Amino acid sequence: MLPIALLYLLLQSQAPAVPAIVSDPDYPLRVQLAQTGSSTSFSKVSAWGHGNVLGPPAEGFDYTADCNVRFAPRPEGNQYFRARWKKQGLKLEILIQEFGSERITTCELKVAMQDEAYDLNPTGSRIAMMPLARPAVPVTEPDANFPLRVQLWVRSSGSSSQMGSHAEGYGNILGATPTGFDFGNTCPVRLAMGRGGDTYQARWVEQGLQMEILVREVGTRQENVCPLDVGMKATPYSAPAPVQRVIPPARAPSPQAPNSGSPPQER
Repeated sequence: MLPIALLYLLLQSQAPAVPAIVSDPDYPLRVQLAQTGSSTSFSKVSAWGHGNVLGPPAEGFDYTADCNVRFAPRPEGNQYFRARWKKQGLKLEILIQEFGSERITTCELKVAMQDEAYDLNPTGSRIAMMPLARPAVPVTEPDANFPLRVQLWVRSSGSSSQMGSHAEGYGNILGATPTGFDFGNTCPVRLAMGRGGDTYQARWVEQGLQMEILVREVGTRQENVCPLDVGMKATPYSAPAPVQRVIPPARAPSPQAPNSGSPPQER
């Protein structure tokens, strides 16, 4: 068995996986992918990122994959992978072709669907995509240690660091009288953008200043506790209008926090 470090270097030096050049009625879907990160553990290389199931209408998703292959940071032109659902809305299987050969294999993507499609190659840019942490979704099984329910809208997601991925946005503490707040967080995983206000289990660390939410990495049972630094608002937020999300090559400065209960306006 190859040492982990050597395996990682070999895979990093390999060309990205390419779509299988085949017409197969068992794989009726067309999928575009953009990789935003990867990691090595034992003898396996994992990759993650986001993509679209092409339409119309196109449907965006975040994904994780453990196929020992890597994907390009942006799709090449109109390139797409043929795919099919293994479990609707949760698992996709795509056809890939080994670079330089005619051998065709499959790769399973564990996905979390988004409300809007991603712009995977904005304005035709060839700038490398910034690295992002693994995507995460709320834990749905009730946990008595997290008695609060909060709804979040993520406005921006920054590059990963040794401390994790940074995100900013706004949300509401749900209840008989909902309360709005702005938040910023740094977490080992990335909160999803554009999922229509996901509901998370939460608890106060310091009343009115910091709370923790319970999240799970997409496609795994791995749970994480993510802290949110919050600024409380006088009124709750209303849901924003859907927008197509562009993942920028670099993190933009944070806009001024709003002073009303209306969602911040996109610039």
